[in-house]
Amino acid sequence: MKSQAHAKLVISFCSYRGVVLDADKALAILELIRGAERFESKYHSAKVDGSGSGSGSSSTTMHIYPHDGDEQVMEIKCLTDSQYALAKVSGKPAKD
Repeated sequence: MKSQAHAKLVISFCSYRGVVLDADKALAILELIRGAERFESKYHSAKVDGSGSGSGSSSTTMHIYPHDGDEQVMEIKCLTDSQYALAKVSGKPAKD
């Protein structure tokens, strides 16, 4: 029997933004991503020699490798009920 390929998704986390979930849902997400692999895309600019002419074109390569604990995937912060209520009332911050 032929095995079926499964789609892969890349989930990126930003350190200055987050999502708010009930604790049980947040813990379920942490359990699901345990053992996830790292994904990184790297831009390579075209090389330019001394005469100013390029020796190639720019490209982007994709890399998947084991997560080795070199950086945190995300921060986990616990909000009190009053902190949550105040932040909820504040809404989205204004752009400067």
